[in-house]
This record gives sequence, structure tokens and C-alpha cells, in this order.
Amino acid sequence: MRSKRTISAWMLILALLLGIFSGCGGNKTGDQPAENGSPVPEETAAPEPDPAAVYTGAAAAAEAAANLIMTGTTREERSIAGDVVRETNDFTARYQGRGSDAFLADVDQNIRVGDIRAQYRETWADGTAYINVKSDFYYRAETTAEEFMAIRLPVTMFDPTLYGEITCTQTEAGTELRFEEPVKAEAWAAPETAELLYAHGTAVLSEDGALLSERYEISVKFVGVTVTTTYEASLECPETLDLTDAIPADKDAYTELNTFLAPIVLMRVKAALRSVSMAGVELYQSVMSQAAGYVRVDLVDRSYITTEDGLLCKETNRMYSYSGYSGEEEESNMEAAVSDGIMTVTQDGREETVEIDEVSLLRFMNDSLLDYLPEYGDLAGAEISWEGDYLLLSFRGNDEFGVWVKDCVCDDLFNTPDILDQNATDYSTTKVEGYIGVDHFTWLPTVLNLDFAGVHTIEREACELTFQMNKAFALYEPDLYETITGEPIPDDENAQAPTPVFYEVTSPDGGRMYLFGTIHVGDDRTGHLPQVIWDAFDSADALAVEFDTDSFNETVKEDEALQQELAEAYYYSDETTIKDHLEEDVFEGSASLLKVTGDYTPMAESYKPFVWSFSIDNFYLAQGRGLMSSKGVDNRLMTRARETNKKILNVESGEFQIGMLSGYSDDVQEMMLVGSASQTRSKYLQDLEELYESWCTGDEATLIDLLSAMSDEEREEVEADELVVYDEYHQKMEVERNAHMLTVAEEYLASGETVFYAVGLAHLLGEGGLVQSLRDAGYTVTLIDTH
Repeated sequence: MRSKRTISAWMLILALLLGIFSGCGGNKTGDQPAENGSPVPEETAAPEPDPAAVYTGAAAAAEAAANLIMTGTTREERSIAGDVVRETNDFTARYQGRGSDAFLADVDQNIRVGDIRAQYRETWADGTAYINVKSDFYYRAETTAEEFMAIRLPVTMFDPTLYGEITCTQTEAGTELRFEEPVKAEAWAAPETAELLYAHGTAVLSEDGALLSERYEISVKFVGVTVTTTYEASLECPETLDLTDAIPADKDAYTELNTFLAPIVLMRVKAALRSVSMAGVELYQSVMSQAAGYVRVDLVDRSYITTEDGLLCKETNRMYSYSGYSGEEEESNMEAAVSDGIMTVTQDGREETVEIDEVSLLRFMNDSLLDYLPEYGDLAGAEISWEGDYLLLSFRGNDEFGVWVKDCVCDDLFNTPDILDQNATDYSTTKVEGYIGVDHFTWLPTVLNLDFAGVHTIEREACELTFQMNKAFALYEPDLYETITGEPIPDDENAQAPTPVFYEVTSPDGGRMYLFGTIHVGDDRTGHLPQVIWDAFDSADALAVEFDTDSFNETVKEDEALQQELAEAYYYSDETTIKDHLEEDVFEGSASLLKVTGDYTPMAESYKPFVWSFSIDNFYLAQGRGLMSSKGVDNRLMTRARETNKKILNVESGEFQIGMLSGYSDDVQEMMLVGSASQTRSKYLQDLEELYESWCTGDEATLIDLLSAMSDEEREEVEADELVVYDEYHQKMEVERNAHMLTVAEEYLASGETVFYAVGLAHLLGEGGLVQSLRDAGYTVTLIDTH
């Protein structure tokens, strides 16, 4: 039986296809063998202590200790695509009065992240965390003791029920318990959906059973990143401990933040960006100077990767400017591409090539990722919201940061950072704030947004200077290769071939058609479809797909009427915004997540909810760094059709699909958005990978069960008003489209041509799917063996 599914899980399917312990001495549980191999009689064998029980008792005593000192080190190595960021933290944590109203905490840390080092001290007392960075920057933030302790190394690292083997050895240091063969990672050490590569650990106990030290090593892989970490700490439980001297005397010297995590988050983000060798950036920035009477807007798309053959890079820059003094407008378009040490620049129709120093250019690219990124010393305020697997750090910059931004903007606009200062009698920053989206597993940023305003007094007049920037990052995403080269990243020649379901359809009068259920994402395996499928494809007169996206996009570029039609489908044209069509809590939660994706641009609130939903889904897909839309089966088939000059037919059209989505009621569009925004990246990718693996396996019965409509039992578990909304979505997304696809299929079968009919798998299987509908209509539908 299939497991229960939420409505969001149903929508994902439709959108994409549509404790036993060992004893001391190292043996696993069971009868302890005697030297001759025979079981020792239970009445004569002295029972050995159960290591799990030994640890549990020691752990309970440590957890109950009122006073605790932990001294240790954590070492972490995050590796992605050959780039490595190392983090080390030597710490001493002292806790007084644990579990009581008299609780105090003082944590000294020597942190090294990449090439960044900082002495970092945190003290908690009476609901406030006090942060001292390098004895130069002082912050405080209200927080509970539970929130403060939640990010600390746990006092007891191990859950004995997770390990297949626990052994007990006597050493000079004391009793050593070794934890091996875990069934999964400790919950505090890795995301639940991460792939566990290995983990093991040790705990040392004193003669009287007190926990003296622990060490835990773990390596996991998640979203294309391998993280290997060692945690170790020694423990001491003194009878008395006095931390009152650690509480700051001059609390007013500390800048108020809403989160004590902001400084260290910024440190980690900077270190992560410094190591990047594969990045894409979508940059929007606008600047306005009243003193110069000038406005400029830049739209920049930049992608670069380092390969064995050198640096590959592509950048497009669209610029618009307006001078209020002259009334002149200017538009400029530039494209630059780098390959084999040569940069080709095309600007306003003119092309030139120049040799470049790849090392210097890569350094420039890396530095540009850091542009306008605040450091921990730049903060005047900050708060963090947690958005699933991400955090959104909103910040306010201090006066020094405001002046620095002003100088950078003036340098970019006038090629001189102090030109306005030279002509002004006064300057003040009126606004410098923004937000940063961060993946808190890798500390790689997803977006940097900045909103700045400053005022110069020139000849007694207030002249405003404003700057707005939104920089969306795409880091280590495989599709970057295609963005730069125009070609998908080469397939692994040894990739395993999938065995998807595949059908031959014949009519009583001899008509023939092949029916193939596709999935709109893939990996290298979709490049190795079984030969029987390619033989059928090559013998067919035409390929039919839901719609030819490439041709549609090319048509849009040339057809202004179609551009207007699409704009009306995507945007509200009645002077309302998305706020007017969503419940307030849905808007607020979705807006925060859309900020994390980098898509919360000035036009974002004019978009309809289904656009926000697709933005979130596409962001999650790219962040998985595994399955790619460019390697979806549809794209594979259309590429081969073009290479062999095979006719491509559209079962539907781009206008139809977009019109269907934009035509949904507000309730349905809100349901789609809630389905996307309420799902974490981890859960989305887990469901997607399960769906893809099922497609690759091609077990018809399993797929039919997976894709069948909700059972009466499942419908009873959904609220009545939610069912009404879901049924509207299902009716248009699946039922009506399936009926149309059946009509088109019958036309193909009567045409005299053999058509290779490839549409999303959800349209083929289950009640109302094409396979059953064609059989009901009198056609013979045969499942072809692809194994």
C-alpha cells in the first residue's frame, strides 16, 4: 500500500510527471561464547555490563549537573566540486546553574573559517546574549536560554539506540565506549535527509562512571556537498562555579541586535564565497543622483566555472540611463564570453577579442561575489528568520557601512568616490539595510539585497543619492555549464540505463503510435534510454510533445502580441498586487521564502501566485545540484528530433499551459503557493528523487499505485474546503488535459503517420490516463519490455 500523501505531494507528482546492543569486550549481543566456542551456561557466567546502559547512566549524570565546563574543538570540512572550506573552533563553554533561574553561560571561542579568524565570546544572562568579537565589536540580543543553548555542542553526543555495535575497553584514561555501525546520523549533527557516509565515536568514563570526554566523527553528503566533521570535548562538573564576572558591566556599550547569530553567519558566508570556483549571478541594480540629475539601471547575468581546460565565463549586461539635465536616454547591451584564454566582447553590434589573464579574471569574479556584503563590524541591527533549510538575515548597517556604500556607489557612477563630498557641506546616510539568504548547511548565500539612501547638502540643497541592488546567486549548479556554453554538461558514459514504461498503440484499422511517459527532470541516465525506445523513435514519422518550449521561446522574442499576452498571464493588470489575492500569513511566509530565492525583485508583488510557486520549485530543483531540467526526457527527445530533422508536434501549446495556470481561481493559486512554500528543500528533493527513481525503474504496477487518484480514505483526511480547491486544480491540470490528449492521440492514430507520443507520465497511468482510456476506446495498448 502506498503511504498517505499531502496535497503538496500530489501537486509535485502532477507537476513533474504531471536497538540491540553489544556487551563490554566487543561482542554483539547474544550468548557470550566460551573459549571452546560453546555457550557459557547462564548460571556460571558473570554478566558483563551493558555498554549502552553504562553510557546512559553517565550521560544522565552529566545532563543533571548544575555546573558544567566543556573544553574542546570542532573541525569541519565542507567540500563541493573540489572546493573546500575548513572551519575550526577551539572553545571553552562554562555553564552555571543549569536548569534553574540562576542559569549563566560563558562561551569563549577561537574560530577560524577559511582564512578568517576571530576571537568570539558569548555570555548569556537574564534573557540576553552578549557577543564580543575580537574585542573590537560588541553586540547584545534578547534570547531565551533554550535558544542560546540550541546551537551549542550537546553535553551528551550519543543516542545508543542508533548504533549496531557498542564496545567497552579499559584504558589508562578510563573506560572507553566505542560507538560503531550507526543506522543514521545523530539528529543534532546532520540534516535528516542527508546521506550518511560514515560515523563513529568514543566516550571515556572515569572509574566512578563520570563522563570525562566524547569524540564524534561524521561524514554526510547532502545537496551535492560533502561535510566531514569531528566534534570532541572534555567535561568537568565542579561543585561550584561563579560566572558573574563574565556579565558585562557597561551594557550600553553593546549594539542592540535582534539575533546573536548574525556576526558569525556573516563570517561564514564570506569564507564560503571566497572559495567558490563555479558561480552564476543575476544582478539588478539602480542608482539615482539628484546632484547629477542622473538615473541608471543595470541588469547583469554572469556565470563562470573553472574546468580542467581553464576558465569558462559568460556575462551579459543591459544598461539604461537617463539624464534629467539633458533629457538624453541611453541604452547599451554588452555580452562577453571567455574560453581558451580569449575574451570575446560584443557591444552594440561591435565585436572584439582580447587575450586575458585567467587567474586575474577569476580573482576578479570571486571578489565581485563579495561586492556590498557587510561584515560583522558593519551591523547596527539584525534579525534572522528560519525558512526551512535556509535562514534570512535582515540587517541594518551602521554609519561607517553607510559611508562605505556611498563611496562605492559614487566610484561606480562617477569613477571618483568623493566627488559629491568635495562639493557638499554635509552628508548623512538615511537608509542602509538589506537581507541575505543563506543555506545553513553549506553557509553559501542565495541572495544579497541592499537598499541605500544618503543625502548630500550642496549649495544648501538636500541632494539624495539612492542605490538599490538585488544579487541572486547560483553556486555550483550544474546548469551553469549550459548557460555558458549552450550545451548540457557531458553525460557520464558509464551511467546506468533506465528502464521506463513504454507502450505501442495500434488501432483496428492498422494505425500505429508509440506512447512514452516522460519526466521533466533528469540526470545522466536519461541520456542512455534503452535501444528499443530509440529504435521506435527513429522509425516514427514525428515526435509529439506537450509543447516545444524552445520554439515557443523563440516565437515570444519576435511576437509583441504574444509578449503582451504572457505579461497579462503572469502579472496583475487591474492595479492589484499579490497581497490583495492571498491571506496575510500566506503572503508574509511566501515573501520571506521568495526573498531567499533571490526572486523578490521590484516587480515581484505584481506577479500572480503561480509564478511565485514555480520560482520556489525551480529554486529547490537547482539547489539540489543533481537532477536538471536540461536533462529531462522531453529535452533529450527534442534534441534528437532536431538532430535528425524529425517533425515536432505540439499536443498543447505554451499559451494553453500558461493560460490554464493563470486562469486558476485565487484559491487554487494560493493552494499551489502554500504547497511550494510549506515544503522544505529537503522534503521537496526527497520526494522528487523518489519519483525519478520510480520512473527509472519503470515498474508499471508501482507507478500506477503512485499516480492513482486519491482514495476515499485519503479524501476523508482532507478538509472539505481544501478538497473543493484541490478538485478544481485536479480537474483542469489532469482530467481536462487528459481528455484533450486522448482526442489528439486518436487523430495521430488516424493520420496514417507513426507518431512517437511523449507526454508527462502522470497523463498515461492511473484512472483517466491515456493507457486505460485508449484501451477503453478499442485500441490495443501493449507494454514493451525495456529491460
